[in-house]
Amino acid sequence: MTEASVSREIVLLDSVYGPMLAFEGDFATRQIRAFGAHTRNEIALLRSFVDAGDVIYDVGAHIGCFAIPLAQAAGETGRLIAVEAEGASFALLQRNLGRHRLLGRATALLGLAGGGGRRYRPVRFPDHTSATYFVPDDAGRTLPTIDLDDLRARHDRPVALIKIDVEGMELGVLQSAAGTIARERPILYIEVAVEHLARGGASPDDVEAFLRRHAYRFFRNTGERNSTHDRFVLTELGSLRDGGAFFDVLAIPAGHVRLARALPPVPHPAIASFAECHALEPVNVHFVTGDDHAWEAEVDYRTRERLWAACTPEIKSLLDLAW
Repeated sequence: MTEASVSREIVLLDSVYGPMLAFEGDFATRQIRAFGAHTRNEIALLRSFVDAGDVIYDVGAHIGCFAIPLAQAAGETGRLIAVEAEGASFALLQRNLGRHRLLGRATALLGLAGGGGRRYRPVRFPDHTSATYFVPDDAGRTLPTIDLDDLRARHDRPVALIKIDVEGMELGVLQSAAGTIARERPILYIEVAVEHLARGGASPDDVEAFLRRHAYRFFRNTGERNSTHDRFVLTELGSLRDGGAFFDVLAIPAGHVRLARALPPVPHPAIASFAECHALEPVNVHFVTGDDHAWEAEVDYRTRERLWAACTPEIKSLLDLAW
């Protein structure tokens, strides 16, 4: 761990979202080489909640590992604002956005979100640049500070999604967006790390209390975090304590139009009745219907044949057994 800025070799990587400039030997670089993206499954999860035309904030954008795929998912009419406080990472962020020709619809801002105008000292890790964090220090530098509520003047529609990964300053960032969150009810994706939050005198309970005031529900990926595929498993949490000491929470307001994407699928009533008659549980059978109702299938070939033979014309018209 060091407080000094380290000059690093820049390498060009092939990611699943296109070319990416990164620091040689860095943690994120190793993940991109191994899996095609940095926390690939988490990116896939978050992209599944992005629609064309969305306005997105990426706070703690690092070199663009999330910003680029999120901007791509939002499409030509989308807008993304990426905030990064560390100078070397910010420079690569800008270059990566430019390489992907996203600068017309993506804006990179150098500054510390939720910093409150204090002096800060960066604490850096030479082989893990995305883990850089900032501590208050009267002898440190005065960094540009950014309140997320002030970003609203930069776009002409409500913000749809805010991703926050700032190594322990997450509560301050949320507080700087309190007006936006109360007014526009965006989906939030927040790193929750007990050790990191404690640096600023906060805890997951403090983050939860803020979110509860705005009627958010909590989900996390309980599947793989890094892999060569894009699958994920969303699990609802009763509280942030249930997520563990380190995870990313997907927080969705109650009643949000995209909340259904995070919930278990509900089968068509006729399919549910058929499954009940044949003593099938949701974990045993996967029905895919035209209205996106689905159950998961884990049955053998003979069982499949028996089920299909037992299907009434009504059921056959509703579903295609996905085997």
